[in-house]
Amino acid sequence: MLATVAFHRDAVVFTQGEPRVYWSSAVSERGFCADCGSSLFTRYASEGAFDGIIFIALGTLDDPESVRPDVHYGAEGELSWMRREDGLARVHIDVDDPGEQNALFERLMAASGAIHVEGGR
Repeated sequence: MLATVAFHRDAVVFTQGEPRVYWSSAVSERGFCADCGSSLFTRYASEGAFDGIIFIALGTLDDPESVRPDVHYGAEGELSWMRREDGLARVHIDVDDPGEQNALFERLMAASGAIHVEGGR
């Protein structure tokens, strides 16, 4: 499980060092600190709106309490003892097809109103 906050990809700049990247699926890569191995972000490469977003690991923020969740994304990995009944939508993302990922992302963003991205990157 990883709590993240979504930003427009172009709005994020790494100011110290260059993150290492690991392709964790056919449609996403995960960035981590080359020095300590801490998870930093997830980015998608699915040739759609998803590609305009970077998901930054919440624990890397100076003030993680300042961010409130609006959806449980990747709910298929949720463990029974950690389920929180907070009324937020639970989205299952266990797909590797880029087209399915883009359609899922567009539905998610439309439903939450959280981020609006014009086209892909």
